[in-house]
Amino acid sequence: DKTAIGDLVAALRDPDTRVRLWAITAIGRTTALRFDYDARVPPEQQLDRLRIIEDTLRKRTSYK
Repeated sequence: DKTAIGDLVAALRDPDTRVRLWAITAIGRTTALRFDYDARVPPEQQLDRLRIIEDTLRKRTSYK
């Protein structure tokens, strides 16, 4: 499903650590890509990492 990656990327900004951990794990399993992202750290402290994830997924998947 083409919307799945977008939903997972959005979940990386969720306030719940468990949701973020689930999302980054699913992204890794779905794409076979690994990112320097720590689900225990609040998303607002990882904005640069989130941009890298989004840019990489735009280049390598159907994520827009």
